[in-house]
Amino acid sequence: MDRVVTGADGREWSVRCQMEWRPPVTAEDFEHDVSGGARPGYVMLGILAVLIAALVIWMPEGVYVPGWFLLALALVMLFFPLRWALRRPWTVVAETDGLEPEPVPHGRRDAREGDGEQDGDTDQAEAVAEDAEPEYDPYPAERWVGTVRGMFAVRAHMSRAAKDIARGSAPDPTGPLRPVD
Repeated sequence: MDRVVTGADGREWSVRCQMEWRPPVTAEDFEHDVSGGARPGYVMLGILAVLIAALVIWMPEGVYVPGWFLLALALVMLFFPLRWALRRPWTVVAETDGLEPEPVPHGRRDAREGDGEQDGDTDQAEAVAEDAEPEYDPYPAERWVGTVRGMFAVRAHMSRAAKDIARGSAPDPTGPLRPVD
């Protein structure tokens, strides 16, 4: 999911997210960073297949199995894989390339007659205005990254970040996104 949002300051932000297949490593997870791989999942899937095959093979011929029981069995078997798929961590990124506005000369004063200045002051102010270099007020490039769990939660956080950028020129610092260098 990608969105392009124009901030209140005129910068264009790209807000996007990507599903992560493995949970991102954080400082809190340092002690638990060793993964067993996918082998335990395959073993559990094999055991489940053997148990279902045993249930079907050993069932007597005269037993009537209602349709709702098969549906309930399918829902129970699909609960954990579906939960796993819906609760995957997503990485949300909001970034902008920045914006260089037009130069605005500071220090320039209008020299009008009768404003209370003397003639020498007006000439001096014009000389300062000619020698002064224009100052730039650049809006820097920014990148905010965060992790959100769940497909529905990531949609809500993306729309919230887009609204925050449109209103305040940056994502909400109390949300899941944090600025990175």
